[in-house]
Amino acid sequence: MIYRQRSIESGTVDTLSVNNRFSLFSRPLLPSVTTKLSLSDQLKSHDMRIQEIEMSLANLRQNPPCRSCKSCQLVKFAEKEVYLLYELRRYKAYVELLHGYVYPAWKRWRVLQITIA
Repeated sequence: MIYRQRSIESGTVDTLSVNNRFSLFSRPLLPSVTTKLSLSDQLKSHDMRIQEIEMSLANLRQNPPCRSCKSCQLVKFAEKEVYLLYELRRYKAYVELLHGYVYPAWKRWRVLQITIA
């Protein structure tokens, strides 16, 4: 219930604070204002956000720091990966909840019946 309400009222977050430079990582603040987007626009926005996070995670995993790097760089790399995985899970939960709210089960079942027939 809390997640559904949060996903409905959530505003967009600024772009990810993850970049190729390991020393400049910081977690962004979550939005504290309600959004002015409609539910379907929020769903599209969150879908795009999931794609951005997946691309950032793939890019991060393709360019890991070397094993002989300083330990602080390895820790920051691990922090970024954990953060991106957390954000990916969070946005997927939002999308799932919004999907259920925007497209109730009976509507999805009806669309499925029409496409099968």
